Amino acid sequence: MTINRVAYEMLGGPEAVELLYNVPNRVIGVRQVSPKEPYAFPLRGQGRKDKEPSNYLVAVQAFTKHYGIDTSVAMRYPVEMQEDILTVPLDRGMVATGPRAKTRDDG
Repeated sequence: MTINRVAYEMLGGPEAVELLYNVPNRVIGVRQVSPKEPYAFPLRGQGRKDKEPSNYLVAVQAFTKHYGIDTSVAMRYPVEMQEDILTVPLDRGMVATGPRAKTRDDG
């Protein structure tokens, strides 16, 4: 899972997060925790070494497998804060395409 800079700041700039899942509503929750907690997922900054990271990676494969969340296609989701939890509604995602995405016709 990639967390962009805005979402990272909404979470308070954490070193680690806890992942929650509301099964009936299909909403992932993300909240800041101490990296010493046994359920903490550490964040790794992405970007140039001489600059502040623009995105942060969270290794969530075990979490998504446990809950049967499909990750076969890269998606983007709108988020919002509910108290101290960043919520990610899985039913509101869009396929993530960017400048590096190519189709068969692009060669």
